[in-house]
Amino acid sequence: MVAATHSGRVSVVIACHNEAAYIRESVESVLAQTVPASEIVVVDDGSTDDTAGIVRSIPGVALASLERGGVSVARNHGWRSTSGEFVIFHDADDRLLPNAIEAGLDAFALRAECGFVYGFAGFIDASGASIGTVHAARRVTNANYEFLLAGSPPAPASAVMFRRAALEAVDGFRVGQELAEDVDLYLRVARSFPVFCHEVTITEYRRHKSNSSARSPSRTLRACHATLERQRPEIRDEPRLVAALESGKRYFNGILGEPVANEVFELLRAGRMRKALRVMPVALRYAPRPLLRVSVHYVRRLPAVAGKAFSSISRSGVRTW
Repeated sequence: MVAATHSGRVSVVIACHNEAAYIRESVESVLAQTVPASEIVVVDDGSTDDTAGIVRSIPGVALASLERGGVSVARNHGWRSTSGEFVIFHDADDRLLPNAIEAGLDAFALRAECGFVYGFAGFIDASGASIGTVHAARRVTNANYEFLLAGSPPAPASAVMFRRAALEAVDGFRVGQELAEDVDLYLRVARSFPVFCHEVTITEYRRHKSNSSARSPSRTLRACHATLERQRPEIRDEPRLVAALESGKRYFNGILGEPVANEVFELLRAGRMRKALRVMPVALRYAPRPLLRVSVHYVRRLPAVAGKAFSSISRSGVRTW
């Protein structure tokens, strides 16, 4: 990318709930930028651990404490309380690479018409060790609404720098949506503004058991499908966009199908029959092939699984004949 003048104030918003284990590292990664943020606001969404105390101990960071309202409410409060021309929504368990703000401003200097610009992310584990890169070798020359609708949206949220005017135009995050809320925002902005991928790796996504998608892959997959279906009235049976929407569903099925299948069998293995029966229709509808593949790995455990499931049903009072 051609070097550009780094002009424009950038606000970084970090919404968090019980992230004491990671919040200091997350904030310090923002403070270590080659082009400094004009303001950093941490929105504590009703944490019951020492998240707020840790944030207060870090100079140069503002803290807003809210009652538990969810990530969309927290992020909306954050960007509306700031004044930068550009906004980054950084997750409290991730790390920004030092070039993140610089790469975003460079891109906006060349693409002033965009609602947002974005780059790529690396994966790190719970300890912070690198475990790979997302889209490291992929060229994205056609980022637009259709491209994002078809799958492979920016991830995580900190890979994106928004123009404040675009956030204002779509009224920020959809309140009440707590999963795939970032995908929903990307699509609403991209429907009204050009977007651009600068292809620079700028952030690190931490994978651990407390990630929203890891806690409940089935809920995340349902949310992704619902988010895409919400676009259907906007595409008005335009063949290319309808095809893109269906491609987007397949994209999320490919990412979350196997975790959903594993979720079913882990619930059965734990004897949680009722919840397994609630998740099973999601796996059958959206991920039948991963369900079949995963079932092979569990076939040797069937006696134990069946025993726990039978015991669970018996305790619930359900007739078993």
